[in-house]
Amino acid sequence: MAPEYRKRKWRVWLFVIAAMLAAISGAGVGAFAAFIQESPQIRLLDEWRPSVNTRIYSADGSVLAELAEEKRTLVRLSEVPLNLQHAFIAAEDKRFYDHWGIDFLALSQRMLINLLARRITGGASTITQQLARNLPIGIGWERTYSRKIKEAFIALQIERKFTKDEILELYLNQITLGWPARGVESGARKYFGKHVGQLTLAECATLAAVANAPTRLDPDKHPERTIPRRNYVLRLMLEAKYISNSEYREAIDEPLNLRPYEAVNERYGEYFVEYVKQQLEARYGYDRVFQGGLVVETTLDPAMQRAAESAIKNGLARYERDRIPPAPEGKVAQAALIAIQPSTGYIKAMVGGRDFKKSNFNRVVQAHRQPGSAFKPFIWAVGFEKGFTASDTFYDAPYDYPYHDPDGELVVWSPQNFEEEYFGISTLRQALVRSQNVVAVKLLTEVGLGPVVRFAHKAGIESFIDRNYSIALGTSVVTPLELTSAYATFANNGYHCKPISILRVKDPDGSILAENTIQEREAMRSDVAYLVTHLLRAVIEDGIHATGRNAQAFTNDESRTSVIRPAGGKTGTTENCVDAWFVGYTPDLAVGVWVGYDDNISLGENSQGLKMTGGRVACPIWAEFMTKALGDKQPKHFTIPDNVVVVGSQAYLRGTEPEAAATS
Repeated sequence: MAPEYRKRKWRVWLFVIAAMLAAISGAGVGAFAAFIQESPQIRLLDEWRPSVNTRIYSADGSVLAELAEEKRTLVRLSEVPLNLQHAFIAAEDKRFYDHWGIDFLALSQRMLINLLARRITGGASTITQQLARNLPIGIGWERTYSRKIKEAFIALQIERKFTKDEILELYLNQITLGWPARGVESGARKYFGKHVGQLTLAECATLAAVANAPTRLDPDKHPERTIPRRNYVLRLMLEAKYISNSEYREAIDEPLNLRPYEAVNERYGEYFVEYVKQQLEARYGYDRVFQGGLVVETTLDPAMQRAAESAIKNGLARYERDRIPPAPEGKVAQAALIAIQPSTGYIKAMVGGRDFKKSNFNRVVQAHRQPGSAFKPFIWAVGFEKGFTASDTFYDAPYDYPYHDPDGELVVWSPQNFEEEYFGISTLRQALVRSQNVVAVKLLTEVGLGPVVRFAHKAGIESFIDRNYSIALGTSVVTPLELTSAYATFANNGYHCKPISILRVKDPDGSILAENTIQEREAMRSDVAYLVTHLLRAVIEDGIHATGRNAQAFTNDESRTSVIRPAGGKTGTTENCVDAWFVGYTPDLAVGVWVGYDDNISLGENSQGLKMTGGRVACPIWAEFMTKALGDKQPKHFTIPDNVVVVGSQAYLRGTEPEAAATS
């Protein structure tokens, strides 16, 4: 081709390019003048706050969970590795530190490409422009020249208002890295299960690569696309002299090494987290909980929670192995465990079912079940208030109890003992240890329905209690939380502490929004609380007839301690073994365990033909949990009130003990 021809050709092309740029510039100026008054005001940036995760912390200060529509954890630029900063600059805006918000050279090149293509093909946006586009200040995402000019205008304003480092920090905290991750810290957790400061060079390049097209380059779904883009970013970093040849070669050979956050950090306490979340939403609303970056300090003890989840898992596996025949296909047994510190009401562990992912129904707080014989201690407590002693006797045998139903009809009720076993003359101590239903009904008729109902409510039960004598057999439904909370009142010398799961809530700046203090009130006399506790210890310790004897694995493990660990508790089994309970406590911890089916089928029998009672199903779960939760702690004894005297295996209010003991 002749030199003169080539020269004329280049002149033509330069003329065409100049004409196009002039036309574009003219259109841009006109469009700019048309909408400048409508553009979002840069002052909105002063009011804007990014959506930030709400963090829920365990009692030891560890992060239990994060709540957010999109996962975002803000980090300072000083916390972001230089390799990650350089990766984004090399990949997205190599002249970031040299322009004023718009890279005119790159923009001109892209505008020419768009004009020749007769459509907007994207590209050429600086980091500042991308930040302007990602901020919720009304620019929008449509691919039009109008939007691009708005974006450029806002970018220039951002550059005037903030330093380059401030802009980069905002950008790195705002960039989308695949749902639900927003920002580099959340991206590091999502893909690599680590904090941003721990990323390798290759991992830094991977995040910068994903940011280009989070869906198309998702390393979890499309690693074959992610790796080439990552290596391209590394090449750009090499060309920009951010890394050396040896670093480049080592990084491109590194596999993705994806390790999701959940795989690295064990998930636990999911029922408790949901319980806390519901309380937060009720007080602060959905938006503030999921976007406001609240800091929530809770009462949950991580070690106890893990012990609870392990005990439930093992207990259900043991039950399903022992049940003969197995439950019908599709029927799955459930269990619940709640642990409360009696002196504070702090919830230390909560398991609402066997698997939160399969059922988020929290049986600790949402399941209203019959407690069976686990209700009996409240009847005995009222008996002690009214002057009965553990040595007082009742005749245990079948009998007919006539009463009038709500319609005024005379009805005859014949209460029976479990398995229809009767013991004749029985002391109140023996009757509670053996869980004798007939004696419970006779004692209830002596002390009265009203006093028992009022006592149970003062102790901590909040559900409505039926006013009929069948409550002696535990027919009026309760939740595991309230029943265990009421037992904690016995452990706390008669003082009831309202259950607490949230200690305090702070805003992102650290200011306290709410703080829960211990809410303690006297619910019963301390001597009555101790007399009940003394009998509930016998439920565990008194040999073959003690319904809670399976709890002795915790209270008397000689390989762990040479002394008996004082603990009281009571089993509960409802008709046809639909519900199995064990609620027990030490001075430091009250724990309730429930086992059953959501659709109220029977728990059945084991291979020996024995019914799956609270003592056989729930009690071993309680013992396993207590052993793990308290096994390495020194045993603590219950405080004996000054007006209580212990005579042999019996405890009495001073002055009511047998004469021989009183004069000895």
